[in-house]
Amino acid sequence: MSAHLDVQRRTPDRYPDITPKTILYIFTSSKHDITEEPSNAARAKNIPILRGKYGWAEYQSGLELSWDKPPASITTGFRIGSDPSCEVYLPASHKSFEGTISVSRVHCRIHFSQQSGLLLLTDCSKTGTQIRKGGESVKTLTPDMPTTLLESHWSIFIGNFYSLTIVIPWTASNCTRYIKELCEQVPTIRTPLTPVPDIKGQAKNGKGDPTDLPFSPKDSKYREWKIVGRGAFARVSLLVDNLTGNLVAGKNPTKGRTKREIVILKKLRNPYIISFIDEIPRPSGSSTLIMEYSPYGDLTRFDLREWSDAEKFESFRQLLSGLRYLHRHQIVHRDIKPENILVTSCAPIHLKFIDFEFSQKLGRDRQVSFLGTIGYVAPECRENDAGRASLPADIYALGITFLSFYYHHYEIFNGLLDHSNIHQYYLGSEWPSQVRRHAKGTKPEQSQTLLCGMTSASPVNRWTANNAHRYATDYAKRLSEGNAVSRPKRKLALGGPNNQKKSQQERSLFQTSHLLST
Repeated sequence: MSAHLDVQRRTPDRYPDITPKTILYIFTSSKHDITEEPSNAARAKNIPILRGKYGWAEYQSGLELSWDKPPASITTGFRIGSDPSCEVYLPASHKSFEGTISVSRVHCRIHFSQQSGLLLLTDCSKTGTQIRKGGESVKTLTPDMPTTLLESHWSIFIGNFYSLTIVIPWTASNCTRYIKELCEQVPTIRTPLTPVPDIKGQAKNGKGDPTDLPFSPKDSKYREWKIVGRGAFARVSLLVDNLTGNLVAGKNPTKGRTKREIVILKKLRNPYIISFIDEIPRPSGSSTLIMEYSPYGDLTRFDLREWSDAEKFESFRQLLSGLRYLHRHQIVHRDIKPENILVTSCAPIHLKFIDFEFSQKLGRDRQVSFLGTIGYVAPECRENDAGRASLPADIYALGITFLSFYYHHYEIFNGLLDHSNIHQYYLGSEWPSQVRRHAKGTKPEQSQTLLCGMTSASPVNRWTANNAHRYATDYAKRLSEGNAVSRPKRKLALGGPNNQKKSQQERSLFQTSHLLST
């Protein structure tokens, strides 16, 4: 049956009748049509599928899984099987089939990832659930590996008789209302994602290439969802664990440096250092580093000046705790800056160090060749081209990072940005003096004491991670005892001045890392 829908000229969705309550559609072959079963009648409907750009719609009989008729259990999801209580009923006998069809009472179920809200398919049978797409076998779910991320246009074969084609009508362009409804229905979702990855859209915008995906959706443990960052040495992507629907970050090297980072992160276990999850070998001989993911991004996305003293000192305490842990293991980070500090939680605040590709374990001389971003490298590393870095250099870089909690980015680096010869200004005595003036100008007095101790021009006089951590912890505790952090958390300011578009000179200076390195 076909019909012309004039309204579709104004709303050219492929599935024009979808509402925020719609979750997915299930289509079956006419030979094994399950929409005629009385148990499925409440979910059966004629679904208009838009054909072409002029609004022609073809109606197809199918089942609609929606929040209008939710599953008996959100955790269990929509059950598919021969038990009449299942949300999708598949009878164990059919007039066109002699004998009993091998369908379990609950053969499989469609449910939601508790973290991302993405749809999952889990086999609950002893015979397995086969999945195909376009006539080609994708995988078979078994008791050993029963769960997979559910994709649109997969055909699920059950009992060598039933063929259920899954269609998820939502895309990145039309799913805003659906996600809102989903989060209300599944309150555990922390990081909702669009149901379908918009890889092609990224390619059109010049942000990605769908032919350059690091993982194959067919046989990989992870699926690339979108690219979230590119640097001089690596590309970072948001990945989905195909078994759980959970989100992780994948770092793909462009210059072969991830091996060192993987070796270091495998040995580190600290709540304020990004967690290593997995390592995926690549055909090129390098590896993809799999880490925890946070949707909040790094510190540069926040106007840190808006944070309360309690929030600031709690942040200092956490980062100094992480740095103290690194230094106890004789590891120098060598590139501490706001871009390399991830915000994993806003309420309560939780920060973590990331990007260890330039980190190094100290040798017998307790020094390594220095690397770093201009403006964050300690004075002792700039004395000559063969400068050396040690543990105090990390303290200095973190002290400058802490200045961004009290000053706008441009205020801190105005001397560098305004000077015609950046390197000459930076290598002279004027820059450390400017840092010192900023440190002495911070309020309250406790932050001034901390920052002055961390940004001392002399590495001998500079505070250690132990001393700075002890001081920050003591004051953070006093603020906490004064109920400074017990009040309801305000929403942290995203897109503040630190996130405003920088000038061309500022971008060339601070987005090109490691201008001063050996």
